[in-house]
Amino acid sequence: MIARLVIVLGSIALLFPLPGCEEPFSPKGPFEESLVVYAILSNKSDTQYVRLYTTYNPSGFDPLERTTDTPVTDADVVLQSSRGTSGALNDTMIVRWDKSRYQSDIRAYVLNNHRVEQGSTYTLRITSPGRDPVEATARVPEIGSVSIENSFALSQPDRFPENFVVRARLSSVALGYYVRFVIDYDIKRGGIWRSESIEVPESIADVVDCRTYRAVYPRLTRRAFRNDPESAVFENRAYQQTLGKLWGDAGDDSLRVRQARVELMQVEPHLYRYYNVVNGFQDERSIRSDEPDYSNIKGAVGIFGAFFSQSTIYELPPTMGFQYRCR
Repeated sequence: MIARLVIVLGSIALLFPLPGCEEPFSPKGPFEESLVVYAILSNKSDTQYVRLYTTYNPSGFDPLERTTDTPVTDADVVLQSSRGTSGALNDTMIVRWDKSRYQSDIRAYVLNNHRVEQGSTYTLRITSPGRDPVEATARVPEIGSVSIENSFALSQPDRFPENFVVRARLSSVALGYYVRFVIDYDIKRGGIWRSESIEVPESIADVVDCRTYRAVYPRLTRRAFRNDPESAVFENRAYQQTLGKLWGDAGDDSLRVRQARVELMQVEPHLYRYYNVVNGFQDERSIRSDEPDYSNIKGAVGIFGAFFSQSTIYELPPTMGFQYRCR
């Protein structure tokens, strides 16, 4: 009886084939055009940028095969602060230095002479013909504090060989933070003095000489404490190695060290979550078949975030580091 039933069902399937079996399989789902917004507010500049694009549907299955950009140039873009200040952004063109994929320059909306206010909530509003209005909000972290506990060792790291401990107190708004340790100096190039900087790694390994080694630099980190300060540690030998490289690459009379600077960058939640989604699984030991997205744009996709940067400066002797130079 069971065998006879199987034969009957098979015959029916041959007479009436399922519709899905005749349709070619495609891994691409239905395409729906959407506005894409990218805007990161920062107090490091008094110029703020917003980039607007539309999503596109590649002819094949590789989105990187598309070599023409899809900017939106007919939008009205307004940035407004919770403290009452507002400004309309103007359409502009920015030089694209890397043209390996896109040959055209970058179209963007710009607001000049507008330094973001720490602690303020900003609202981004976008209207464009034929599209629904778009809106997003982000709050800039308040100013915090950052310092090197054993800063006395900066001028004599060989005499005080302990590692440098940085303490950072964050705004309640910040979800992530990033600490940089930098040496600022003046160097003579072509008879002209120029101000430059070099970043000190957190740690170094596989040291061959003062120019050849493997350096590890800080990364954006999620805050661990709500009320207590966060901390970061920089190896003393990484500081000495950086000074040696600096002096080794310059002549005796063409370098003047000015200061050490520890910089704290506080990142609000939207920007931190976006960064974490984009970079969180890019490691050598993880294999993921999915690509999660994060967006805080109402009516579109993309990111509207903010970060606040501040620094504490420690003056150094101009000839600081000469004894560590490469020879």
